[in-house]
Amino acid sequence: MLAASIAAFDTADAWAVDGPLSPTAWLRHRLGISHGNASRMLQFARGLSARVEVGDAVTDAVLSADKARQILERFTRARAVLPNVMLTC
Repeated sequence: MLAASIAAFDTADAWAVDGPLSPTAWLRHRLGISHGNASRMLQFARGLSARVEVGDAVTDAVLSADKARQILERFTRARAVLPNVMLTC
């Protein structure tokens, strides 16, 4: 799975060997894609790596990549809101 490869590549900082300033820049240059697409690919790969249960479900074809992306976006939004909710309690 491409996302797992990107996550491993990112974690190992293997992208830095070629001289780019970031993994996004490396993806953009090597794959010939826009900065936005490279950033989204990296964010998705990192999300699957952080939420192993979601990554496993995608690998096992229980979840599509689109559904996994939606779940990861909800986790991100919930994490952003949660500290504010806890401060008002």
